[in-house]
Amino acid sequence: MLAYDYPILGLFWTMLIFFLWFAWIMLVFRVIMDIFRSDMKGLSKALWSIFVIVIPWLGVLVYLIANGDDMAQRDISTARQNEVDVQDSIRSAAGGVSAADDRQAVRAPLQRRPQRRRVRPAEGKAAQLTRAPGGRAAATSAARPPARVSISDRRFAQTASATRAESSNSCSPRAGNDSISTPRR
Repeated sequence: MLAYDYPILGLFWTMLIFFLWFAWIMLVFRVIMDIFRSDMKGLSKALWSIFVIVIPWLGVLVYLIANGDDMAQRDISTARQNEVDVQDSIRSAAGGVSAADDRQAVRAPLQRRPQRRRVRPAEGKAAQLTRAPGGRAAATSAARPPARVSISDRRFAQTASATRAESSNSCSPRAGNDSISTPRR
């Protein structure tokens, strides 16, 4: 009987109103908490609180327009401080080093690492193709680093060599060809 008297659009409308009311209550509490968390003087905190409580729609809107950026900055600084506190407590519980020591330990190898040499397109594949069998470049006498081989190239080379080995051994009867069997006694 209730479903007949209360159509589906009415249900969606009620859910929307409930959601907006809940979001409004959360916003009002967040603004009130930010008023007391800010670094304003006592009189301005009292005036903002009265304004938000007496005329909530207008008070919250004006507060967000006037102090929205400061509110976001306070949230970001609080989140960063909380993250540092959590990391320090985890390190102290684990018996590790502090966050400053950890950052220095991470930066030290990065500062000592040599810079990688960029390969010009002319030195790339064309120079690799013209290498002599000894590994030296045929065209120039300048020393170049050895060519890098990707994992897919290695896998292709392994597959190709395995296929060649199988094809060369498949003709021999002793290489595992099951077509010729010996009788068992």
